[in-house]
Amino acid sequence: MKKIILFCSLLLVFSCNSSNTSSSGMQDNSETRSKIILSPDKEYTLVINPATYGVNHFSVVKDKLKVYEDSYESGYVKWYDSHRLEIFKTPGIIPPSKNKNDFIIIYDVESKKSKTKTEIEGPDNN
Repeated sequence: MKKIILFCSLLLVFSCNSSNTSSSGMQDNSETRSKIILSPDKEYTLVINPATYGVNHFSVVKDKLKVYEDSYESGYVKWYDSHRLEIFKTPGIIPPSKNKNDFIIIYDVESKKSKTKTEIEGPDNN
């Protein structure tokens, strides 16, 4: 019940107008275009704010407290699992000796540590 109240209060904070919500828990507010995405276990909330001057800002909220925030110009952010984010900030030209997973960061919101996706999954996965 506590998590439902938290989620509802976050929705009220980020939108006072009606919005579209998909079954995946992602909300796309038609006016501000902020996206609210629950972690798979619904313990954390990822809030992606629209680009301002080409920069997308995002934050992770737990129990009404912001536990992490960052931004990216080009790329994406999504849940890797229940407490880790997958963050890709487009690097420009990827050297031949590297692949995309070398530039994808997996950030653990609980330990506050990050590794590349290659470090976690190994060099063979792309």
